[in-house]
Amino acid sequence: MPERNRLKQTIEELHQELAKSEDVDAELQVSLKQLEHDIDQVLHEEPRETQDESLVERAEEAAVRFSVSHPRLEMILNEIAETLGRMGI
Repeated sequence: MPERNRLKQTIEELHQELAKSEDVDAELQVSLKQLEHDIDQVLHEEPRETQDESLVERAEEAAVRFSVSHPRLEMILNEIAETLGRMGI
Protein backbone atom coordinates (compact mmCIF):
# COMPACT_ATOMS: atom_id res chain seq x y z
CA MET A 1 0.00 0.00 0.00
CA PRO A 2 2.76 2.54 0.71
CA GLU A 3 4.07 2.01 -2.84
CA ARG A 4 0.65 2.84 -4.28
CA ASN A 5 0.50 6.03 -2.27
CA ARG A 6 4.01 6.96 -3.34
CA LEU A 7 3.12 6.29 -6.96
CA LYS A 8 0.04 8.52 -6.75
CA GLN A 9 2.10 11.24 -5.11
CA THR A 10 4.79 11.00 -7.80
CA ILE A 11 2.19 11.20 -10.56
CA GLU A 12 0.87 14.37 -8.94
CA GLU A 13 4.44 15.77 -8.98
CA LEU A 14 4.58 14.91 -12.69
CA HIS A 15 1.38 16.91 -13.28
CA GLN A 16 2.76 19.90 -11.41
CA GLU A 17 6.02 19.83 -13.33
CA LEU A 18 4.23 19.43 -16.68
CA ALA A 19 2.09 22.46 -15.85
CA LYS A 20 5.28 24.50 -15.45
CA SER A 21 6.81 23.20 -18.71
CA GLU A 22 5.35 24.97 -21.70
CA ASP A 23 7.51 23.35 -24.36
CA VAL A 24 6.49 19.69 -24.03
CA ASP A 25 5.38 18.48 -27.45
CA ALA A 26 1.82 17.27 -27.95
CA GLU A 27 2.82 13.71 -28.91
CA LEU A 28 4.71 13.25 -25.66
CA GLN A 29 1.85 14.74 -23.65
CA VAL A 30 -0.54 12.20 -25.19
CA SER A 31 1.93 9.40 -24.42
CA LEU A 32 2.20 10.51 -20.79
CA LYS A 33 -1.58 10.74 -20.42
CA GLN A 34 -1.98 7.21 -21.79
CA LEU A 35 0.73 5.95 -19.45
CA GLU A 36 -0.99 7.59 -16.50
CA HIS A 37 -4.35 6.13 -17.55
CA ASP A 38 -2.87 2.65 -17.79
CA ILE A 39 -1.19 3.02 -14.38
CA ASP A 40 -4.50 4.18 -12.91
CA GLN A 41 -6.24 1.10 -14.31
CA VAL A 42 -3.63 -1.18 -12.76
CA LEU A 43 -3.90 0.60 -9.41
CA HIS A 44 -7.65 0.12 -9.43
CA GLU A 45 -7.27 -3.46 -10.67
CA GLU A 46 -9.36 -2.79 -13.75
CA PRO A 47 -8.78 -5.01 -16.77
CA ARG A 48 -6.52 -3.50 -19.40
CA GLU A 49 -5.58 -4.29 -22.94
CA THR A 50 -2.38 -6.23 -23.53
CA GLN A 51 0.43 -3.84 -24.27
CA ASP A 52 3.62 -4.32 -26.25
CA GLU A 53 5.70 -2.68 -23.55
CA SER A 54 5.38 -2.84 -19.79
CA LEU A 55 4.43 0.27 -17.88
CA VAL A 56 7.96 0.38 -16.44
CA GLU A 57 9.49 0.36 -19.92
CA ARG A 58 7.12 3.08 -21.10
CA ALA A 59 7.94 5.30 -18.11
CA GLU A 60 11.67 4.74 -18.67
CA GLU A 61 11.31 5.55 -22.37
CA ALA A 62 9.51 8.80 -21.56
CA ALA A 63 12.23 9.67 -19.04
CA VAL A 64 14.89 9.27 -21.73
CA ARG A 65 12.97 11.61 -24.02
CA PHE A 66 13.01 14.27 -21.29
CA SER A 67 16.62 13.72 -20.19
CA VAL A 68 18.13 16.76 -21.90
CA SER A 69 15.27 19.23 -22.14
CA HIS A 70 13.49 18.57 -18.82
CA PRO A 71 15.75 16.89 -16.25
CA ARG A 72 13.16 17.29 -13.47
CA LEU A 73 10.54 15.42 -15.53
CA GLU A 74 13.14 12.74 -16.29
CA MET A 75 13.75 12.29 -12.56
CA ILE A 76 10.03 12.02 -11.79
CA LEU A 77 9.43 9.49 -14.57
CA ASN A 78 12.37 7.39 -13.42
CA GLU A 79 10.88 7.39 -9.92
CA ILE A 80 7.54 6.25 -11.34
CA ALA A 81 9.30 3.44 -13.23
CA GLU A 82 11.17 2.35 -10.10
CA THR A 83 8.00 2.34 -8.01
CA LEU A 84 6.14 0.32 -10.65
CA GLY A 85 9.02 -2.14 -10.70
CA ARG A 86 8.95 -2.53 -6.92
CA MET A 87 5.20 -3.15 -7.18
CA GLY A 88 5.76 -5.85 -9.78
CA ILE A 89 3.80 -4.01 -12.44
